[in-house]
Amino acid sequence: MSLAWVFVYGSNLDLSDLARWHRLSAIAPGHRARAVPVVLSDHRLVWHFYSRTRRSGAADVQPEVGASVYGLALSVDEIALRAFDLKEGHPQLYRRTLLPVSGWRAPGFVCYAWVYRVEAEHRSTQLVAPAAGYLGFLLSAAERYDFPTAYVQQLEAAPVMAPRSDPTPACTKTPTQKGGAREGAHGRG
Repeated sequence: MSLAWVFVYGSNLDLSDLARWHRLSAIAPGHRARAVPVVLSDHRLVWHFYSRTRRSGAADVQPEVGASVYGLALSVDEIALRAFDLKEGHPQLYRRTLLPVSGWRAPGFVCYAWVYRVEAEHRSTQLVAPAAGYLGFLLSAAERYDFPTAYVQQLEAAPVMAPRSDPTPACTKTPTQKGGAREGAHGRG
């Protein structure tokens, strides 16, 4: 069995939500052999994609020297990799690129992992805030995998979509944020 690594950093950090997606979409999950907490260096987490499935912003990563995104490297078989491709809309919405990630809690662990990034034509020029539940997936994973405090604070400071009765996205700050709402766009299915 051929295995590959996939770097997950958004809702896929919640492995139970990922399993739920497999059940609802009737797509075979394949096999995940191992999960290692890792960091993607010289990239930052951004919110510039609107997910019709989530009805809010969804995470993306973009290059930025000196920045870091924490997540998991999942060792997956070919069936699981194809399932990730379908979930992420590869290559139309998100395109996967092979990039190095390193184990920040496992010194010496380095691998090349598939990283899904939003295609340019699907990125908004403004911030698209995630729903509180979506951001909750990231915050729960940050606690579960003991992500660094500064990264957790960055997640806590992210804007969240205000609850609304109409489908128009709106941003608001989380209780830990100071100042007004930021604008932006990000999300995926």
